[in-house]
Amino acid sequence: MEGALPLVKLIEEFAKLPGVGRKTAQRFAFHILNLPEEKARDFSQAILDARTKIKKCPVCGNLTDGELCPICSAKGREAEEAARSAGTLAKELEELRSQADLGTAGAAEAKALLSALAAAAQEVMDRDGAVRREANELEDRLEEAQKEARAARRQYDGAVEERDAVKNVIQGYQLRMDARKKKWDQTRDAHMKLQMEENALTSRIKLLTEMEKEHEGYTRAVKLVMGEAQRGALHGIHGPVADLLKVPDRYTVAIETALGGAMQNLVVDREEDGKAVIQYLKRRDGGRATILPLSSIRPGFLKEGDALEKEPGFVGVANRLISFDPRYQNVFSNLLGRVVIAQNMDKAMAMARKFGHRFRIVTLDGQVLNPGGSMTGGSVSRSAGVLSRANELTVLKDRLNVLTESLAAAQREKDEAGRELSAARYDLQVAEGQRRAAEDAVLKGQGEVRQYEVLLEGVRTSAENLEGEQEALTQRLADNRLQQQTVRQEIGTHEAEAASLRESAREKLAGQTDLQAYSNQLSGEMSQRKEQLAGLRA
Repeated sequence: MEGALPLVKLIEEFAKLPGVGRKTAQRFAFHILNLPEEKARDFSQAILDARTKIKKCPVCGNLTDGELCPICSAKGREAEEAARSAGTLAKELEELRSQADLGTAGAAEAKALLSALAAAAQEVMDRDGAVRREANELEDRLEEAQKEARAARRQYDGAVEERDAVKNVIQGYQLRMDARKKKWDQTRDAHMKLQMEENALTSRIKLLTEMEKEHEGYTRAVKLVMGEAQRGALHGIHGPVADLLKVPDRYTVAIETALGGAMQNLVVDREEDGKAVIQYLKRRDGGRATILPLSSIRPGFLKEGDALEKEPGFVGVANRLISFDPRYQNVFSNLLGRVVIAQNMDKAMAMARKFGHRFRIVTLDGQVLNPGGSMTGGSVSRSAGVLSRANELTVLKDRLNVLTESLAAAQREKDEAGRELSAARYDLQVAEGQRRAAEDAVLKGQGEVRQYEVLLEGVRTSAENLEGEQEALTQRLADNRLQQQTVRQEIGTHEAEAASLRESAREKLAGQTDLQAYSNQLSGEMSQRKEQLAGLRA
């Protein structure tokens, strides 16, 4: 905004106005910028017109755009009209005064008659007033007693209703507590069953994990080498083949059979690492082991693979049915790249004949057709191999995760059922207390109702006695009041007429005086202002 000089100038001019700060001036300026051009032009023209055309009235000093302001111009006409009205009011005033005197005389005669009637009725009124006061007091006592009796009856009825309602509530609370107790027992039993199952599963997982950690099922040579590698004495050791792959459960038997003793082959980084392993086993007399250096192992390839995919019973090439780190691609291609997995023995035999027994075929249940035509087979224990153990461990851990969630949910259900049972017991205890309180209220209400019934009977008897006397006094007083009412109407008529006439006379007199004074004042002001105007023009 530093370069917008017109805007800065506009803000500074607004800020010079009285009571306008810097921020208010900025809002005014931005408002002007947002106006259409025509409205902005009208705004600026209005400022110029006010500055050049407006001036002060030479007589009174008010702002005007003419010789005199509208007020000074109008006072001349008002003076002439005031003078004419003053003469007419004087004639009407004399006639009103005469009529008011006649009305005052009639009202005085009626007041004398009213005084006589009032004296005759005073004795009746005194007694009637005393009886009415007694009757009113008795009526108040009766009304108060009736209110208290109704309140006592409502309180009694409410206590009975509350007692009966609480009894029903207690029955409902008892049923609810029994149901929640049953629910809590069920959730407790379910939680206990899941807890026992979790303990058994955890024990099995711990056993299998320890077997994995100790390389149970491996040769002594493998155990020695892995132990030394874990201590850091041997380097570049990746582990036995069985630890480096994952096998879907349905292929476990076939892959274990296909690998055979190769599952315990040790994978190392380089041939030098393999040499160190062999020298270590030799020193320790730890047995023999097959080493697979990643730097020198070569992959195996089954050239008949594309043709085999069209064969009935073909499951896949073994190395394609497992998962492993890409670093071990050559290892598993070397071990399983020329092994075919077939659905069953019949399909495997058909494929072997067709392709001339040039490669190894293993069925899903672990039967083997070797290159050259030999066969290996028989029964297989699924739990005997290390791959089966690893798969079982994976399955058990998955089951444990699901079971842990179920156990947590069961614990939450058990806790919620316990809270609900506690709440039901508390509600039942509260309801029992309410029932005892309601029974006490019923007994109290019965006594209060009987007490108010006796009180009401006595008050009603007294009220009937006063009612007879009051009827007689009321009739006498009504006759007297009828006569007084007639006289008061006459007095009111006379006085109203007289007052109206007097008020009219006063108004006309005041109007005459005010008009005359106002006329003289206007004439004087007009003369004075004409002289001032003449002096200004001169």
